[in-house]
Amino acid sequence: MTLTGYYNRFDAADRYDELLFRAGKGLQSAEFNEAQSTIIDRLKRIADAVFTDGTVIEGTPPVINLTTGSTTCPASKVYLRAAVRSVPTRTFTISLTGLVRIGIFLLVEEITELQDPDLRDPAAGTRNYTEPGAGRLRITPTWGHSGESLAGEFYPVYVVIDGSMLNQQGAAGDGAFMEALARYDRESNGNYIVDGLSVRPAGYSLGVNTLSIREGVGNIFGYKVDKPTASRLTYNEDPDLEVVTSEPDVFTGTTGGTATVQLNRAPLDAVLGVVITRQKTVTLTRGGFSGGQDTLPDVSVLSIISLTQGGTTYQSPRDFFLNGDKVDWSPTGGGAIEPSPGSSYSITYQYLGAVTPDAINLQTGVVTITGAVNGSLVLTDYRWKLPRYDRLCIDRDGAFSRVKGISSRFNPLPPAVPSNLLSLATLYWNWGAAPTILNDGIRAIPFDQLERMRSLIVDLFDLVAQERLRNDISSREPSSKRGVFVDPFLDDDLRDQGITQTAAVVNGTLQLPIALTAYQAPTNNTQDWMLPYTEEIILQQTQQTGSSAINPYQAFDPIPAAITLTPAVDRFTLIDTIWTSPITEQIGTWLDATGTFLIQSVTSTTRTELLSESQRPAQFLRSITINFTLEGFDPGETLTEVKFDGITVTPP
Repeated sequence: MTLTGYYNRFDAADRYDELLFRAGKGLQSAEFNEAQSTIIDRLKRIADAVFTDGTVIEGTPPVINLTTGSTTCPASKVYLRAAVRSVPTRTFTISLTGLVRIGIFLLVEEITELQDPDLRDPAAGTRNYTEPGAGRLRITPTWGHSGESLAGEFYPVYVVIDGSMLNQQGAAGDGAFMEALARYDRESNGNYIVDGLSVRPAGYSLGVNTLSIREGVGNIFGYKVDKPTASRLTYNEDPDLEVVTSEPDVFTGTTGGTATVQLNRAPLDAVLGVVITRQKTVTLTRGGFSGGQDTLPDVSVLSIISLTQGGTTYQSPRDFFLNGDKVDWSPTGGGAIEPSPGSSYSITYQYLGAVTPDAINLQTGVVTITGAVNGSLVLTDYRWKLPRYDRLCIDRDGAFSRVKGISSRFNPLPPAVPSNLLSLATLYWNWGAAPTILNDGIRAIPFDQLERMRSLIVDLFDLVAQERLRNDISSREPSSKRGVFVDPFLDDDLRDQGITQTAAVVNGTLQLPIALTAYQAPTNNTQDWMLPYTEEIILQQTQQTGSSAINPYQAFDPIPAAITLTPAVDRFTLIDTIWTSPITEQIGTWLDATGTFLIQSVTSTTRTELLSESQRPAQFLRSITINFTLEGFDPGETLTEVKFDGITVTPP
């Protein structure tokens, strides 16, 4: 405080609890200031136990334009410095790349009669009339962001990364009260998903994977994280690589032709080199003296196939032998012959040579090569991408993170998740394609599902008890009952599951099945399925009194166009029938004295039993036609671009 004539000796370390005014003693101006500071300090200690600076008490999150970065912060009430302060609305522009903190600049000003003449004594007719009195301390909160320089101390409230807000609830309270609640939830339930937050692949392009995370709510480390809108994440491929040296394969094409080689590991990062067995026929000139050596034009020679001169064919090792990359004519015994010095002869040999593949499929590990000998060895050096599991997690601030696993040739395992993170899904990277996603995050189970689970457990114990009784009966006189069993047609347990069943077991009888066909709701809505009726007004209130702000958020931009999707939601049913019994209706018959089957009764019984419930992404989604209806444009407006989930669908 720099105000002239202002004194304040308050120090919390002195532990002064109150001021004791005594008769006959002078009254100091500092004592009034110290009394205010004592009360404010006491109030702050109590309030800080419940809230932290930046806690939003009332108000909605900022609205961010993902195209321009224009951000509108609505009028809110935020706890700052021992008080709930009213912050007016403000619009500014933030960067859509990197981390940006949206918060409040708190400007503290000392106001005297020089800045505000109304602070002079207004009591007319007194000695102190129009005389200066106490100054004022004015605190003005203003919305802003970390990238701008405004006067005052900055208190962050929201965190924005690449234009996406991490947590819509603003700064979380870390006071004793909130910490007690967080500890209770953390120790009782751990980290769990309340609703939503499922992950699915949103596309792959040029080594970049895009993931879409559904909106939802989660409890992480005892604190609630609310994601009211879906989020998109992008990750560059970062596989761990292993080098394979001289992997052997057999060339199956014709000699000198083309063939494909399937490598043992895939997908590949790069093929470092391919060595094949080549065959070549060349003409050499015999050296200037007998018994010498002739050098071949290639190294790494494996064998000599033939050596001829005119009508003479020389044999190895009687006439010559291979010595490294040379033809050695040193054999002299056993009728050895050799060409005359200086004469030419033809030789066919095989050697190892590097080759550039004609084509490489990095995803499948197939290499196409040309020029090798049929049935010969092909040696390939390459780098391949090791399989790996990662976990996609979210922390208490709403930030997504990826916990990398350990790559392994065989059976890689998902990594452990730290206690301060909530695992949303396990990612198995199909390098070069979209990952396989398993939404295995821990989810909160409602009490109705717990009750249903308890009932299933009780039914299971009853079935086990019945099965024990059946086994006990079957164990008596086993010799007379060997190979014989009785099917009471209670269920499908005793039927051969390896053979297609064409009958249905329903309530102790074996019947012909009744097929079930699922119809979409729009297909049978061509008429009204109600009795005729006439509307009659029983009670009405045609007028009411009220008021509302015309523009509460101070939004002056044009109203955006309304977009309608038809259909807005695609609901379809996939039926996988294993047994025909559950979908067969029961029709009871009986045989009369004349031998004629008559219908005794016709009953339709519907019974729903939830045996198990699981969720997993659909392997295949059907393709449907979606109609877009755009309304609300002003005359003369030009439609520039229309995108649906990142896909351009601008009409021609």
